[in-house]
Amino acid sequence: MYFIDTVQAEETTHESVVTNTDTGLLSSFGVNGPLFFFQLVNFAIVFIILWFLILKPLARKLAERQKIVEKTLDDSKKMEETLKKSEEDYQARLRETKVEANYILENARKESEVAGNLMKEKVKSEITGLVEHARNMVKEEKEQTIRELRLETTNLLALALEKMTGEKIDEKKHLEDVLNKLK
Repeated sequence: MYFIDTVQAEETTHESVVTNTDTGLLSSFGVNGPLFFFQLVNFAIVFIILWFLILKPLARKLAERQKIVEKTLDDSKKMEETLKKSEEDYQARLRETKVEANYILENARKESEVAGNLMKEKVKSEITGLVEHARNMVKEEKEQTIRELRLETTNLLALALEKMTGEKIDEKKHLEDVLNKLK
């Protein structure tokens, strides 16, 4: 029974293929012409709706975002270039500043040496002046002390001579005469 059903099914299929050939080329491919036409129109309507409501605004947004991304990339490249220039300027200024600082330090060192030498000379001259002044003071004090000792010695000698000779010695001149006699 199975075999019979299969044979009968083939005959029915064969008859339907033969009858479909009569209606047209599309039906030979198994396509229903009016249904295909309505599906095509339906697809076109859906495509147009999708195009105008979704795809076109989406394409416009994508284009805008693409422009924003490109602008951002251009800006970042410009910023990188500016940063590189700034870094180069910074390094150049840093080098100039180091050179100036070294120059200033060298000048300060030279000036401090000159000032130190001047101070040393000034201190030496002041010390020399103070030593000379001290020597003069000592010399004057020594001479003053010697004068005072002479006067005191003369007075003591005059007293001693007065006691020895019995004469009163009034003046220095007279004292010198007495001393000369004693020698």
